[in-house]
Amino acid sequence: MIREWMIFKNYSKTYQHHVLTTIKKYTKAAFKEKLIEMNPFDGFVIGGQSDSLEKEWNTESEIQQLKELLNKDLGQRLMSTLVHYLHSCYTGLRAVDERTFDPKENVEGNFIKITPSKTQNSSEIRLVIPLNQSAKELHPYLTKYKLKVKHARLGDDLKELMQMINCDKHITFHCARHTFAINSLIRGAPLEVVSKWLGHTQLKTTQIYARIVESLSTTHMKKWDTKHSDLSFDTVTENGFSAKITYKEKSFLSKKFLTEKELYDFLLSNLR
Repeated sequence: MIREWMIFKNYSKTYQHHVLTTIKKYTKAAFKEKLIEMNPFDGFVIGGQSDSLEKEWNTESEIQQLKELLNKDLGQRLMSTLVHYLHSCYTGLRAVDERTFDPKENVEGNFIKITPSKTQNSSEIRLVIPLNQSAKELHPYLTKYKLKVKHARLGDDLKELMQMINCDKHITFHCARHTFAINSLIRGAPLEVVSKWLGHTQLKTTQIYARIVESLSTTHMKKWDTKHSDLSFDTVTENGFSAKITYKEKSFLSKKFLTEKELYDFLLSNLR
Protein backbone atom coordinates (compact mmCIF):
# COMPACT_ATOMS: atom_id res chain seq x y z
CA MET A 1 0.00 0.00 0.00
CA ILE A 2 2.81 2.40 0.90
CA ARG A 3 4.74 1.55 -2.26
CA GLU A 4 1.65 2.02 -4.44
CA TRP A 5 1.03 5.41 -2.84
CA MET A 6 4.62 6.53 -3.53
CA ILE A 7 4.34 5.35 -7.14
CA PHE A 8 1.11 7.34 -7.46
CA LYS A 9 2.93 10.41 -6.06
CA ASN A 10 5.64 9.86 -8.71
CA TYR A 11 8.43 9.51 -6.15
CA SER A 12 11.73 8.22 -7.53
CA LYS A 13 12.67 4.54 -7.01
CA THR A 14 15.61 5.65 -4.89
CA TYR A 15 13.31 7.57 -2.54
CA GLN A 16 10.84 4.65 -2.40
CA HIS A 17 13.68 2.30 -1.44
CA HIS A 18 14.87 4.70 1.27
CA VAL A 19 11.39 5.11 2.82
CA LEU A 20 10.55 1.39 2.82
CA THR A 21 13.96 0.43 4.21
CA THR A 22 13.61 2.96 7.05
CA ILE A 23 10.07 1.88 7.97
CA LYS A 24 11.06 -1.81 7.87
CA LYS A 25 14.06 -1.14 10.13
CA TYR A 26 12.06 0.59 12.88
CA THR A 27 9.09 -1.76 12.59
CA LYS A 28 11.45 -4.69 13.19
CA ALA A 29 12.94 -2.91 16.22
CA ALA A 30 9.46 -2.19 17.63
CA PHE A 31 8.46 -5.84 17.25
CA LYS A 32 11.67 -6.97 18.94
CA GLU A 33 10.95 -4.69 21.91
CA LYS A 34 7.36 -6.08 22.04
CA LEU A 35 5.89 -2.65 21.28
CA ILE A 36 3.73 -4.20 18.56
CA GLU A 37 2.17 -7.67 18.43
CA MET A 38 3.28 -8.52 14.89
CA ASN A 39 5.78 -7.30 12.33
CA PRO A 40 3.85 -6.29 9.19
CA PHE A 41 7.13 -6.31 7.21
CA ASP A 42 7.92 -9.94 8.10
CA GLY A 43 8.69 -11.71 4.83
CA PHE A 44 8.32 -8.49 2.85
CA VAL A 45 11.07 -8.07 0.22
CA ILE A 46 11.77 -4.47 -0.71
CA GLY A 47 13.88 -5.38 -3.73
CA GLY A 48 15.95 -3.07 -5.87
CA GLN A 49 19.37 -2.80 -4.29
CA SER A 50 20.53 0.77 -3.87
CA ASP A 51 23.37 0.38 -6.38
CA SER A 52 20.90 -0.52 -9.12
CA LEU A 53 18.60 2.43 -8.58
CA GLU A 54 18.65 5.48 -10.78
CA LYS A 55 20.55 8.57 -9.73
CA GLU A 56 19.05 11.88 -10.72
CA TRP A 57 21.58 14.61 -11.45
CA ASN A 58 21.94 17.93 -13.22
CA THR A 59 23.87 18.37 -16.45
CA GLU A 60 26.36 21.17 -17.04
CA SER A 61 23.75 23.03 -19.06
CA GLU A 62 21.17 22.78 -16.25
CA ILE A 63 23.70 24.00 -13.69
CA GLN A 64 24.46 26.99 -15.89
CA GLN A 65 20.75 27.81 -16.07
CA LEU A 66 20.51 27.56 -12.28
CA LYS A 67 23.45 29.95 -11.92
CA GLU A 68 21.62 32.48 -14.07
CA LEU A 69 18.84 32.52 -11.45
CA LEU A 70 21.30 34.15 -9.04
CA ASN A 71 20.60 37.40 -10.88
CA LYS A 72 16.87 37.22 -10.16
CA ASP A 73 14.95 38.38 -7.11
CA LEU A 74 13.98 35.01 -5.65
CA GLY A 75 13.60 36.02 -2.03
CA GLN A 76 15.68 34.94 0.96
CA ARG A 77 14.46 31.35 1.25
CA LEU A 78 14.68 30.33 -2.41
CA MET A 79 18.00 32.10 -2.89
CA SER A 80 19.42 30.29 0.12
CA THR A 81 18.39 26.90 -1.26
CA LEU A 82 19.71 27.78 -4.74
CA VAL A 83 23.11 29.01 -3.52
CA HIS A 84 23.80 26.02 -1.29
CA TYR A 85 22.53 23.51 -3.84
CA LEU A 86 24.87 24.96 -6.47
CA HIS A 87 27.76 24.94 -4.00
CA SER A 88 27.08 21.27 -3.29
CA CYS A 89 27.07 20.56 -7.04
CA TYR A 90 30.62 21.92 -7.16
CA THR A 91 31.90 20.36 -3.91
CA GLY A 92 29.81 17.26 -3.18
CA LEU A 93 29.02 18.41 0.37
CA ARG A 94 25.87 17.05 2.00
CA ALA A 95 23.02 19.38 3.01
CA VAL A 96 23.87 18.91 6.71
CA ASP A 97 27.44 20.07 6.02
CA GLU A 98 26.27 22.97 3.86
CA ARG A 99 24.34 24.23 6.89
CA THR A 100 27.52 24.56 8.94
CA PHE A 101 29.95 25.38 6.14
CA ASP A 102 31.85 28.62 6.71
CA PRO A 103 34.37 29.80 4.08
CA LYS A 104 36.45 31.47 6.81
CA GLU A 105 36.73 28.28 8.87
CA ASN A 106 36.53 25.50 6.30
CA VAL A 107 38.72 26.87 3.51
CA GLU A 108 42.50 26.66 3.71
CA GLY A 109 44.24 27.98 0.62
CA ASN A 110 42.62 26.27 -2.35
CA PHE A 111 41.13 23.41 -0.34
CA ILE A 112 37.92 22.78 1.57
CA LYS A 113 38.71 20.96 4.79
CA ILE A 114 35.77 19.72 6.80
CA THR A 115 34.77 16.82 9.04
CA PRO A 116 31.46 15.55 7.65
CA SER A 117 28.60 15.49 10.16
CA LYS A 118 27.62 11.99 9.04
CA THR A 119 30.95 10.66 10.34
CA GLN A 120 31.73 13.24 13.03
CA ASN A 121 32.23 10.50 15.65
CA SER A 122 35.33 9.38 13.75
CA SER A 123 38.17 11.85 14.17
CA GLU A 124 40.13 10.08 11.42
CA ILE A 125 37.70 11.02 8.64
CA ARG A 126 38.20 14.53 7.29
CA LEU A 127 37.34 15.63 3.78
CA VAL A 128 39.94 17.55 1.78
CA ILE A 129 38.37 18.80 -1.45
CA PRO A 130 40.19 20.99 -3.99
CA LEU A 131 38.31 24.29 -4.28
CA ASN A 132 37.32 25.00 -7.88
CA GLN A 133 36.64 28.52 -9.11
CA SER A 134 32.90 27.97 -9.55
CA ALA A 135 32.53 27.02 -5.87
CA LYS A 136 34.76 29.90 -4.76
CA GLU A 137 32.58 32.42 -6.62
CA LEU A 138 29.60 31.30 -4.51
CA HIS A 139 31.25 31.96 -1.13
CA PRO A 140 30.05 35.59 -0.83
CA TYR A 141 26.51 34.28 -1.37
CA LEU A 142 26.99 31.57 1.26
CA THR A 143 27.88 34.21 3.84
CA LYS A 144 24.79 36.24 2.98
CA TYR A 145 22.32 33.37 2.56
CA LYS A 146 22.65 30.81 5.36
CA LEU A 147 20.88 27.50 4.82
CA LYS A 148 18.21 27.58 7.53
CA VAL A 149 15.40 26.01 5.51
CA LYS A 150 13.98 22.83 7.05
CA HIS A 151 15.01 19.69 5.21
CA ALA A 152 11.41 18.86 4.29
CA ARG A 153 11.07 22.28 2.68
CA LEU A 154 14.24 21.93 0.58
CA GLY A 155 12.52 19.47 -1.75
CA ASP A 156 9.70 21.92 -2.48
CA ASP A 157 12.19 24.74 -3.09
CA LEU A 158 14.22 22.63 -5.50
CA LYS A 159 11.08 21.56 -7.34
CA GLU A 160 10.22 25.23 -7.81
CA LEU A 161 13.76 26.06 -8.97
CA MET A 162 13.78 23.17 -11.45
CA GLN A 163 10.47 24.35 -12.89
CA MET A 164 12.09 27.75 -13.52
CA ILE A 165 14.63 26.12 -15.83
CA ASN A 166 12.12 23.66 -17.35
CA CYS A 167 13.78 20.65 -15.74
CA ASP A 168 11.28 17.86 -14.99
CA LYS A 169 13.69 15.65 -13.01
CA HIS A 170 12.86 14.59 -9.45
CA ILE A 171 15.68 16.56 -7.79
CA THR A 172 16.41 16.41 -4.07
CA PHE A 173 19.29 18.17 -2.32
CA HIS A 174 21.23 14.91 -2.25
CA CYS A 175 21.19 14.95 -6.05
CA ALA A 176 23.84 17.67 -5.84
CA ARG A 177 26.29 14.97 -4.68
CA HIS A 178 25.27 12.82 -7.65
CA THR A 179 25.82 15.84 -9.90
CA PHE A 180 29.26 16.50 -8.44
CA ALA A 181 30.35 12.87 -8.74
CA ILE A 182 29.10 12.28 -12.28
CA ASN A 183 30.38 15.58 -13.68
CA SER A 184 33.76 14.99 -11.99
CA LEU A 185 34.05 11.57 -13.64
CA ILE A 186 32.97 12.99 -17.00
CA ARG A 187 35.81 15.51 -16.69
CA GLY A 188 38.28 12.68 -16.17
CA ALA A 189 38.75 12.59 -12.39
CA PRO A 190 39.84 9.08 -11.27
CA LEU A 191 37.20 7.02 -9.48
CA GLU A 192 39.39 6.63 -6.39
CA VAL A 193 39.84 10.41 -6.13
CA VAL A 194 36.12 11.15 -6.48
CA SER A 195 35.42 8.51 -3.83
CA LYS A 196 37.80 10.29 -1.47
CA TRP A 197 36.23 13.69 -2.17
CA LEU A 198 32.78 12.29 -1.36
CA GLY A 199 34.01 10.65 1.83
CA HIS A 200 32.95 7.16 0.76
CA THR A 201 34.46 4.42 2.91
CA GLN A 202 33.97 1.82 0.17
CA LEU A 203 34.91 2.27 -3.49
CA LYS A 204 31.90 0.22 -4.63
CA THR A 205 29.63 3.05 -3.45
CA THR A 206 31.30 5.40 -5.94
CA GLN A 207 31.28 2.80 -8.73
CA ILE A 208 27.55 3.43 -9.13
CA TYR A 209 28.43 6.76 -10.73
CA ALA A 210 31.06 5.18 -12.97
CA ARG A 211 28.37 2.93 -14.45
CA ILE A 212 26.18 5.97 -15.15
CA VAL A 213 29.06 7.67 -16.97
CA GLU A 214 29.68 4.49 -18.99
CA SER A 215 26.01 4.50 -19.97
CA LEU A 216 26.29 8.14 -21.07
CA SER A 217 29.36 7.33 -23.17
CA THR A 218 27.46 4.51 -24.90
CA THR A 219 24.53 6.82 -25.62
CA HIS A 220 26.76 9.48 -27.20
CA MET A 221 28.68 6.92 -29.25
CA LYS A 222 25.41 5.76 -30.80
CA LYS A 223 25.13 9.22 -32.38
CA TRP A 224 27.72 8.07 -34.92
CA ASP A 225 25.11 5.59 -36.15
CA THR A 226 22.45 8.29 -36.50
CA LYS A 227 21.64 10.06 -39.76
CA HIS A 228 23.20 13.52 -40.02
CA SER A 229 19.82 15.26 -40.09
CA ASP A 230 18.97 13.75 -36.69
CA LEU A 231 22.21 14.58 -34.91
CA SER A 232 21.98 16.75 -31.80
CA PHE A 233 24.79 17.90 -29.51
CA ASP A 234 23.39 18.78 -26.10
CA THR A 235 26.45 20.20 -24.34
CA VAL A 236 28.54 22.08 -26.86
CA THR A 237 30.49 24.51 -24.72
CA GLU A 238 32.86 27.31 -25.60
CA ASN A 239 34.03 29.86 -23.04
CA GLY A 240 31.34 28.71 -20.62
CA PHE A 241 28.48 29.17 -23.10
CA SER A 242 26.18 26.18 -23.50
CA ALA A 243 23.92 25.63 -26.48
CA LYS A 244 22.10 22.93 -28.39
CA ILE A 245 23.17 22.68 -32.02
CA THR A 246 21.62 20.31 -34.55
CA TYR A 247 23.15 19.30 -37.85
CA LYS A 248 20.38 21.14 -39.71
CA GLU A 249 21.48 24.42 -38.11
CA LYS A 250 25.11 23.87 -39.13
CA SER A 251 24.96 25.71 -42.44
CA PHE A 252 23.24 28.73 -40.91
CA LEU A 253 25.66 28.95 -38.00
CA SER A 254 28.67 28.48 -40.24
CA LYS A 255 27.61 31.44 -42.38
CA LYS A 256 26.96 33.64 -39.39
CA PHE A 257 29.79 32.69 -37.05
CA LEU A 258 32.20 30.06 -38.40
CA THR A 259 33.31 28.45 -41.59
CA GLU A 260 31.97 24.96 -42.14
CA LYS A 261 35.37 23.39 -41.38
CA GLU A 262 35.77 25.44 -38.19
CA LEU A 263 32.31 24.45 -37.00
CA TYR A 264 32.93 20.81 -37.85
CA ASP A 265 36.21 20.80 -35.92
CA PHE A 266 34.51 22.61 -33.03
CA LEU A 267 31.73 20.02 -32.79
CA LEU A 268 34.15 17.09 -32.94
CA SER A 269 36.38 18.54 -30.25
CA ASN A 270 33.39 19.09 -27.93
CA LEU A 271 31.47 15.90 -28.62
CA ARG A 272 31.07 13.83 -25.48
